[in-house]
Amino acid sequence: MAENTPSWINSEFLGKALRFNGKHPDIEVISYEIAPAASASDHYGSVMYRVVVITSESGKTDKMSVIVKCELQHEGLPESNEKPDASTAFILEAKTYMNIHSPMSDTLKENIPDYKPFAPKFVYLYQQRPINAIVIEDLKKDKFCLANVRLGLDLRHCQLVMSKIAQYHASSIVLRDKNPNFLQDFSSNFYTEEADGALANIFRGTFNNCAEVISNWSGFEKYVHVLRSMSVKITSDMTKAMQTDDTGFNVLNHGDLWLKNMMFQYNEQTGEVQDVRFVDFQLSYYGSPVLDFFYFLLSRASLRFLDDIDVCLMCIIPRYMRYSFLTWSRESSASKQMFENELNIETYSRVFAVNSNSCVSRWQIQIMFKIYLN
Repeated sequence: MAENTPSWINSEFLGKALRFNGKHPDIEVISYEIAPAASASDHYGSVMYRVVVITSESGKTDKMSVIVKCELQHEGLPESNEKPDASTAFILEAKTYMNIHSPMSDTLKENIPDYKPFAPKFVYLYQQRPINAIVIEDLKKDKFCLANVRLGLDLRHCQLVMSKIAQYHASSIVLRDKNPNFLQDFSSNFYTEEADGALANIFRGTFNNCAEVISNWSGFEKYVHVLRSMSVKITSDMTKAMQTDDTGFNVLNHGDLWLKNMMFQYNEQTGEVQDVRFVDFQLSYYGSPVLDFFYFLLSRASLRFLDDIDVCLMCIIPRYMRYSFLTWSRESSASKQMFENELNIETYSRVFAVNSNSCVSRWQIQIMFKIYLN
């Protein structure tokens, strides 16, 4: 067993988790092994453990693996009574796994012939003050892993992500049309609620630090002033952009669609990517699909792919639209025109403060990758 693992992750806890859904009422834990499931830098609001469990049920022995995702406490995971109630982000993710994903999956199964899940299965929610934890399926057992790329995702990866997020968005539209209160817990988000607090400090510090770093790079000097100017207004601009327009085209967004929050499955013979699952739903919110769409493209698509943004969009948008309409064209009031209006360059510019005729998006990505490579 790994050192410094929480003592409450034990046979009793694991037994309750595995019996929670009622499908295995007689399952018993024989033994288990715990190991870190991610490095400390991969996730900012949680600590994750992989637990391999040997079980017994109806005279048969089996082996299974789950992920225990614990809300991050100030000093690791101390077992004291001073920890406050679960954070808004943790509660939001728990609700997403418990109440939202199952009906979304059912909707997709009914409409997508080759449907594959978009997220790991929910297993158990543990809230015992001061501990908050979610137990979910371990995707590693099905050969899912993080993409091993430093220069961004290629077209095939991007198309796969867009196909899957399109299904995710579309199923949320169908269900909200049937029940207007279905997504009521997702009307606000981290960006709008924390605009004057931690978020502002994060963005100001990030932009100013980035400006300081690139001030010594040959050919990038002209962007130092731009970055410092953006640091002053970036939070207010983002807050405005993230406000939900109730008259527009809105979906349930993942909210943090970047490389560390998606796991890919590859063909063992060819190495070709063939499936993707999303994880970490702490920033999910109801709003324009543009945010998920371009947040992903501008943070994780390769420079070569983004070199011509128009070609990039021509490759991606049809894939997104195809899988969206497979789900909600027959059931939802959302129209194709509403979708096209939302995913146009004007909206893209509004959200990201980027002029499509300039090189702003390109130099943003160039700076990001130069930092990564150094």
